[in-house]
Amino acid sequence: MAIIKCIHSNKAIILHTQNRIGRNKKVSTIHIAENDISQSHAVIEWKNGDWYLQDCSRNGTLISKKYFHHASTKLKENDIIQFGRDESTKYQVVNLNPPVSYLVSLSNPETIMELGNFEKITNDENEEILFYYSSDMCWKAETESYSIKFEHEKTYRLNNDNWLFVENEPLDATIDTRNLVDQAEFQFKVSEDEESVQVNITIDGLKLDLGERSHHHLLLILARKRFSDSKEDSLTNNCGWLDVENLVSQLSKELYKTVDEYYINILIHRFRKQLFGLKPYGYLFSEVIERKKGKIRFAHPLFNISQESHLSIA
Repeated sequence: MAIIKCIHSNKAIILHTQNRIGRNKKVSTIHIAENDISQSHAVIEWKNGDWYLQDCSRNGTLISKKYFHHASTKLKENDIIQFGRDESTKYQVVNLNPPVSYLVSLSNPETIMELGNFEKITNDENEEILFYYSSDMCWKAETESYSIKFEHEKTYRLNNDNWLFVENEPLDATIDTRNLVDQAEFQFKVSEDEESVQVNITIDGLKLDLGERSHHHLLLILARKRFSDSKEDSLTNNCGWLDVENLVSQLSKELYKTVDEYYINILIHRFRKQLFGLKPYGYLFSEVIERKKGKIRFAHPLFNISQESHLSIA
């Protein structure tokens, strides 16, 4: 994440995708109270893969001793930005990394957890928490037993601490990744006896190999349900949903053991964990399994199921 630091106070400020600097507290994300600072003095924003400063003030802004007035310039690391005459208005550009969403510990505000694509931590109960950016463009946290959908500037209890969530996703990156997901195809390779299910994802000419895992049987059942429903015109926009009880029954037969809903949760959690370790794009498919009350479905529309003895395409 990008940071500028006030040279006078040594206070570090995390840059959001757009940051308005000025004397007006109501509109400024970075408030400077000095009289020679304009109400809306300047804007620092992430644009086309770089950070830019746009001066909007009556007196201008100095950037590494160069004067800018109603003009824009690309920032560089270690630039010194001076918004007014007083030393308290001088800031140093510490780094210019892309903006990312993050969590701030309320007990120790200097403790910040960056959420870049995905993260995972182990809590005090030795339970793994996965943090991921979902297909509906929001951050979530998940364990084998619960899931949290984060909302901007809301507080959440995680790992025996309270954390403030700050949403800070660049729009251009969101659009690019959405296009990659839409073009991808899941490929299922099923053995003749159906004991082995291998899964690959082809995306932008690249094959992501998920190998053979027990949770792929779950994916296969859901993909077949979606394929079956897709043949019915009345279900075109809402196909693939399978009752959890039905899924538990089918999966018990596939795995030759009794499973329950909690075991389904474990399989979904393991699948997401596997995706997160599949670079460079595995994390983009974290929400390929969708859930609503009492129902689950395979959400991706493009997939191919092949079996050793025959081929079926969806």
